[in-house]
Amino acid sequence: MKTLYIYGTVYMNGKTIQKSIESLLPLTKKFNLYLSIIDNFSTDNTYEWLMSSSNKYKNVTFYVKQIKCNRGKGREIALNHILNIAKPNDFTFYIDFDTIYTRKIHKYIINFVNERDKNKIGIGHLSLIKYNYGINWKNLNYGEDIERGAHFKYKGYKIYITPPGNSFGINQDRGNSLKERERVYAKGLKYYIRLFSNAIDTERGFAFKNFPEFYKSSKIKSKFRLLVFYFAYLVARTLGIYSYSDKDNYSYAFSDK
Repeated sequence: MKTLYIYGTVYMNGKTIQKSIESLLPLTKKFNLYLSIIDNFSTDNTYEWLMSSSNKYKNVTFYVKQIKCNRGKGREIALNHILNIAKPNDFTFYIDFDTIYTRKIHKYIINFVNERDKNKIGIGHLSLIKYNYGINWKNLNYGEDIERGAHFKYKGYKIYITPPGNSFGINQDRGNSLKERERVYAKGLKYYIRLFSNAIDTERGFAFKNFPEFYKSSKIKSKFRLLVFYFAYLVARTLGIYSYSDKDNYSYAFSDK
């Protein structure tokens, strides 16, 4: 059987990691699965469960390493491991391990791998290994996936995310608000510093062309938030944004032209 190389990062996913991975097991009827996972030093049982489950599932291989990093850097490390061991015509993609995957995703992946037109990028940047050479994950905690999607398109690949009339078929088993998600990573002053850093990364990854477009991305509007976003915008522009066209990266990556 072909091997699917799946990668991602985890942090405090003890409540969902088993359900997430087991929701991928129907794919083992068609493929061997190789999971490359970077754990950002979880303090719950995430890492321990991964290590104890390395030989638990048939046709599933685990590579697990603990490294202090943000989301983009962690995905880059996990992917680089795969690029070093996989064949150019194997397939790889990333997932979130706090997500439970449904049959729609399984069908989507199987159909995608069997497609004759290989020059495309799917959900989770599903693609041939060789298309990933030189398209690195940026060291960002927000907007990193959008930036990379735009980078793929800039290199001439087709962005094929959602088939018409279909959905991702993904159930999120986590808090839906930004506040709920980010509280897992930091508390107190560190929490607000993290939010400010995320705002900077959002501008760098999405590459909004001006401040009004950047501020429009904020779901909450207030004078204080306006000021925070303005400073975040200035910092992002100083550090440098990742832009590939005269559009923001989301509009560019997911437009037909």
